Amino acid sequence: MDFRTKLLFVGAAAMLIGSFAGAADPGKAGSEKVGPRVKHVVLFRYKKGTSPEKVKELAEAFASLRAKVPGIVGFESGVNMSPEGLSDGLDNVFVVTFKDKAARDAYLTHPEHRNFVKLLRPYLEKPLVVDYEAVSPATTIEHPEGFLLRRGDRVVMVGDSITQAGGYVRMVKAVLDRYYAPLGIQVFNAGISGNKVTDLVARAERDIVRKNPTVITISIGINDVWHGFDETHPQGDGPRRVPLPQYIEVYRKLLNLLLRKTDARIYLLTPTIIGEDTVNLGIKNRTLLPYCAAVRRLADEYGLGLVELNDTFLFACHALWLTTGKLKDSGNLTGDGVHMLVPGDFLMAAKILQAWGARTEEILSITKKDAAR
Repeated sequence: MDFRTKLLFVGAAAMLIGSFAGAADPGKAGSEKVGPRVKHVVLFRYKKGTSPEKVKELAEAFASLRAKVPGIVGFESGVNMSPEGLSDGLDNVFVVTFKDKAARDAYLTHPEHRNFVKLLRPYLEKPLVVDYEAVSPATTIEHPEGFLLRRGDRVVMVGDSITQAGGYVRMVKAVLDRYYAPLGIQVFNAGISGNKVTDLVARAERDIVRKNPTVITISIGINDVWHGFDETHPQGDGPRRVPLPQYIEVYRKLLNLLLRKTDARIYLLTPTIIGEDTVNLGIKNRTLLPYCAAVRRLADEYGLGLVELNDTFLFACHALWLTTGKLKDSGNLTGDGVHMLVPGDFLMAAKILQAWGARTEEILSITKKDAAR
């Protein structure tokens, strides 16, 4: 399987493996029943002499409403390319998807929408607006709350060497820059090689709190287990392991500190894998499982976002084995069973972006160039 085939295969797996668990905006409990999606189709014909720069500025202002107005779960835009010549000059097209009719109604009178209309009016010659209920299911995965990051967000991505290497962080940033540039979201890498949860709590003030985060992702737990294995401790009970009760206790201290000293929305990432052979699984991955379960419980207990990586990686590795018939402990997603190759970084980035409400096609826009920056 060549690299491109492998990356596309793993990318499809990322979208199909489960749904984002606990990925709604942290702190929001439950969800009310909503009606069919409402598509709000808008076409503009601008006044003669409107500059391309102004057209671009207006399109970006329209797009920014997705992050400002509740209930918008999708936004598309483009320029007419029909060869039929029947557009009557209404060539700038926008499609806003609302979670239901009530969300559309609230949008019409929302102050941010009114501000956009004021900005648009001097340049607009003719608009055309059509709304309809989209009773057919969407062909892409959309977060029920729309895109969750906000204008000016400062995202601090915390972790160990997997984070410090920067692969998944760069891919996340590439998608944010490509599709959400008007929001001005900043991304900071706060990974340090060799870190365990005990190290994170020790440096939380310096490396997390002082960055004034509004969003935090935490990926920790691999070293807490992996470092317990050596030649004299084949069962993983070596002195460098962080026992599960201590891992939970210190993780709580970390969360309590961050919740006390920041107003950030926090997303917990279940640890990935320690070896890619899912047929035999192995003691390292079996030892890791209760640590992953602890992260899920903490996310639920504290009302935080959860990004499910452990199941995603195990299932993707197993799917690759079913396809190739080859048992490998590394080489597909990781270089050594732990540290990510490009496909592994892609899986991590994909699940994080999915948890934030990025659209499937936005995630699948990630390229090898994005990974190598």
